Amino acid sequence: MLGLRKEFDFENGVAVGNDHVTIAMLKGKPSPRTIDHVSFHLPNMRTLRKALQHLKRHKVKVEDPGNEIGPESPDSPHMGLWFHDPDGYRWELSVQNGRKV
Repeated sequence: MLGLRKEFDFENGVAVGNDHVTIAMLKGKPSPRTIDHVSFHLPNMRTLRKALQHLKRHKVKVEDPGNEIGPESPDSPHMGLWFHDPDGYRWELSVQNGRKV
């Protein structure tokens, strides 16, 4: 119903998503320890940089301070940033193929 498809598997988990969102889940009861992260795909790097500034204005602690935007993994073409909400859930904002822009 949501148009989600299996994106990839990883150790003890699976990621599902569509062109706009990726949800990575671990086995277990839902909690910040079992939901690895939720990723929202932004349209371009300009929007990602604006989102980072918005998070900083609201004093959200972003992972990797000083180098907040980076590849999703070492060889990934996708660029993103990560942070945790007050309940401990991990969120990602990313641009698919953003490294190529």
